[in-house]
Amino acid sequence: MPQDKGIDLSGVPLEVVCDVVAYCEANKNDTTDWMVLPVASFDCYYGNTNFSKKWLSKMPDIVLTREVSNGICSVKVKS
Repeated sequence: MPQDKGIDLSGVPLEVVCDVVAYCEANKNDTTDWMVLPVASFDCYYGNTNFSKKWLSKMPDIVLTREVSNGICSVKVKS
């Protein structure tokens, strides 16, 4: 049986992954690949805390790199 080579979303809705990537692409800075992700705003957008409590930590590494420092979440979308 052939192996599926798709991205393992690990319980993260595809819509959430697409929204984060679209946000990062729309707001990227010309001087750096890193950007601050407004986690509270994403929680408000989805109407609950699933984004910050469940989905963000499970975001596939193949899609983005995430670093948290002093409560600020910085992300870099992988190309």
